[in-house]
Amino acid sequence: MNEDEKKNPETPQNEVPQKALRTYESDVADVLAHKNISTTKIAIAEKVRQTGKESIGSSKIFRDESVDGSNSSLLKKISTALASLLIIILGIGGAYYLYTLSPLAGQPASQPTTPIVTSIVPSDSKINLNMVLSTITASNILGAIQSEFAKPQSASTIKEIILTQTLNNQKFRVNITDMLSKMGINPPDMLVRSLSNDWMLGVDADSQGNKNIFVDVTVNYFQNAFAGMLQWESTMTDDLKSYFPGNNTIIHGSFTDRIVKNKDVREFVTSDGQTLFLYSFIDNSHLIITSSESALSDVLVHLEQKAFMR
Repeated sequence: MNEDEKKNPETPQNEVPQKALRTYESDVADVLAHKNISTTKIAIAEKVRQTGKESIGSSKIFRDESVDGSNSSLLKKISTALASLLIIILGIGGAYYLYTLSPLAGQPASQPTTPIVTSIVPSDSKINLNMVLSTITASNILGAIQSEFAKPQSASTIKEIILTQTLNNQKFRVNITDMLSKMGINPPDMLVRSLSNDWMLGVDADSQGNKNIFVDVTVNYFQNAFAGMLQWESTMTDDLKSYFPGNNTIIHGSFTDRIVKNKDVREFVTSDGQTLFLYSFIDNSHLIITSSESALSDVLVHLEQKAFMR
């Protein structure tokens, strides 16, 4: 007889001691005895135990790595996933805003539905020139404008030429991007995207009856429009020379700064001293391009009168 049998004579030699019945309380006691775990962690573990997937104290729930470490790792993964999703959503939203809604987006050329509204510059008369954009050419448009320009006009008046197209039995003003495309005029994209669809083509007759064409274009984003015009100066004469009578050859000259009625003006002067055209941002939302200082002065006077009438 060995020593154990001597100490416990009543225990049969081949009988294996029965384990105590396992209960939730015993599991908790066992876990608390061997691991530094809070009651919150115990509650979490019990929730898992009740699902039948794990039990308290199992190696999958309580490894050598602490529960805090596991939860922290899981939270980091979830946070990273949510942050990535948020960045994607913001990126999509930002791209949508940038290319469709912001001032940088401008107006796409596929939007021909600009209504005919009150003239930007008050005019004494108006004429509508209807056209079919799908078939009309630049020479057709130019011929129609020149024909209207040649008609008699009273001194000290402004006539507006409204280029229109008909859609669903309703007339709309041709928007500026479609006009530039049809006329073969190619300003920098930075400038085009800063323009709005509100624009005006007019003929000014000064006090002596001398006539000049002008264009008044509204802008949505002054900084881009201004930078775009400066960039365009290097090719502007080539783009516009076909629209100046007798100037279909290479034009030599340069831009110079002028002041007209307290407005900063960029004026292109040929090598023989002739003013070919000029442009001016009369404020942060209006760009005027014309062929003479007198035409710009007359337009400014009309705009001042419009502001005074308000």
